[in-house]
Amino acid sequence: MKVPRPNRGVVLLCGWVIILVGVAIILPPIDSRSAPPAAVGATVAVLAVVWLILTLIAVGIYFYRAWKKAFRAPNKLSYVAWLAVETAFALLLLYGLIWALSRPVK
Repeated sequence: MKVPRPNRGVVLLCGWVIILVGVAIILPPIDSRSAPPAAVGATVAVLAVVWLILTLIAVGIYFYRAWKKAFRAPNKLSYVAWLAVETAFALLLLYGLIWALSRPVK
């Protein structure tokens, strides 16, 4: 009996949920006077950066395979149109994240 492989998207989404819920539980609230221990902050930052890199790699593989498959699809026009919309929104999301994270904190 073969064990089914988990879907990359589900694994990445569950990983982000675990990271964000863990951060919400572990780190103190913003209005708290106590700072989190340095080791906790560093661990959370490293974990988030590693998961972000894995997410970017998975999304890149997804788009690479999808664009390779675009020219073999029986409905090329609609497939390429939908893939172009997906790619545009992914690039806009990446641009928005970079813009939001590069702004100075007030």
